[in-house]
Amino acid sequence: MSALTFESRAAATVSEPVKVRSEFYRPELDLLRFIAFFSVFLCHGIGFAQKIPLLVRLGLQSGMCLFFTLSSYLITELLLRERQKTGRVHVKAFFIRRILRIWPLYFGCLSLAVLTGIVVRSMWFPRLALFMYLVLIGNWYNVLIGPIHSPWQPLWSINLEEQFYLLWPFLARIKVAFLWMVSLATFPVAAAALVYWCGKVHDGPYGMPIWFNSLVQFQYFGLGAILALVLRGRLPKLRLPLRAALAISSVAFFCVAASVLIAGDARTPGSLIGGYLLIDCACLALFLSLLGLERRFVPTWGVNLGKISYGLYVFHNPCLTFVWLALSRNAFIRTHHTVHGCLDLLFAFVVTYSLAKLSNQYFEAPFLRLKKRFELVKSRPVD
Repeated sequence: MSALTFESRAAATVSEPVKVRSEFYRPELDLLRFIAFFSVFLCHGIGFAQKIPLLVRLGLQSGMCLFFTLSSYLITELLLRERQKTGRVHVKAFFIRRILRIWPLYFGCLSLAVLTGIVVRSMWFPRLALFMYLVLIGNWYNVLIGPIHSPWQPLWSINLEEQFYLLWPFLARIKVAFLWMVSLATFPVAAAALVYWCGKVHDGPYGMPIWFNSLVQFQYFGLGAILALVLRGRLPKLRLPLRAALAISSVAFFCVAASVLIAGDARTPGSLIGGYLLIDCACLALFLSLLGLERRFVPTWGVNLGKISYGLYVFHNPCLTFVWLALSRNAFIRTHHTVHGCLDLLFAFVVTYSLAKLSNQYFEAPFLRLKKRFELVKSRPVD
């Protein structure tokens, strides 16, 4: 078979490699980012309500893994493009970009967490937890010590992403093969961590020692990196019916994963490892269902919401908490749980969106414009 024939057949499923690798932005991935956020938002929102099936809540919670997969894919893709364009990875510029993107809003929210604890004593942020969040290992406080009774607790996932950022540019700078090795290694490491914690947790397979554990969650960063390494700038050329089938199958995978984990209840290694691998399958299916989707099929509102998903994420749980408390002052709403839950989701989303939009426009934008000066591969523009 000639090389030309082989390439023409390969192009039926994957587009040709990108020849000009000086910029990278895929709006459909902003839509995926919003989907990941909204899944977590619904999980936390319906957590306040009663009579919501555990399967639904935990399936939605797994949307967090989409964040990790997408983040790893984007970072790895940008590092590969930078390496190809300039011949190396500029580690200093990478860290400056990450600091300007993440730290202003993160440490601003951490300050709000302290203020929240001062105003509402039941939401006090323990000093050790504050220290660990300050040095970006706060997720390990939840793993080793216990939950933080603060609406700002979800900042733990930012810590986990920062731990990934600390490692990845050095591996990419040394050798691309190291990215492969470490990405593949995340899966047996996660399995070993799950085996270790099996039977030792008291709050189930999504409990603190497991769900907040870097060793467990890093498999989703590994998945995202493998996607970038396999695709190398190419886009899946899939017909809409196949994309729809992948999206539907991802929902099924999320549900099956939750049911397997619930049934095992962190008592058997097989259910833990199998359940978390099924979440990998769900993330992979949903990612491929959107990557390469033609722009005309990507709703503008989804892209715009995805652009402010960082703010949406960090503000959503405090908004859900305080809107719930405010609504609880009304006797009728307080005694009708369905009404209470629906109103909380509605009003909290509006407040969350407003705060995220204001933050993006008036607080984050100056840092994002400064960040553009350190980009060697151009990404999403600052609106």
